[in-house]
Amino acid sequence: MADDSIRRELEAAFRQQANDMTGQYNTLLAPAEEADFLKAYPDSRDWRDYDMRGAFKQGIQPGENGHFPDTFKKPNHPTFSNESVYHGKDGNFGGSWMQQGEGWQFTPGPTNLKLHGIDGLNSYLQQSDPTVTLVQPPVEAMGAR
Repeated sequence: MADDSIRRELEAAFRQQANDMTGQYNTLLAPAEEADFLKAYPDSRDWRDYDMRGAFKQGIQPGENGHFPDTFKKPNHPTFSNESVYHGKDGNFGGSWMQQGEGWQFTPGPTNLKLHGIDGLNSYLQQSDPTVTLVQPPVEAMGAR
């Protein structure tokens, strides 16, 4: 089936992709800001999939669920979305969120699919937030020709 072939191709691309963006997409802070950041986050490091310095600089705090908003998700975050400041940069296009009743749906974009594949995204959401429904995009959105 075409869908299985596409899925295998996406999973292979994920395995070949270096999925660590620790040294990329990090907001630069002035020395005084960096000192304040390190006080606020003493165990800080460059996060692999979230620009914590950007969130800090903007005064963004985690929500009631303990998660930070999508604003500074890096392209390699499984739920990187069009709400991130990095959406559209360097050819990275994230997915989209839609509220459905009291729950949420996530439709992955090309970058989510390239780096994680549908199965990887399903696994991530089952572990991190099983209340989110993953919407599989149409085949043409997955890069089929």
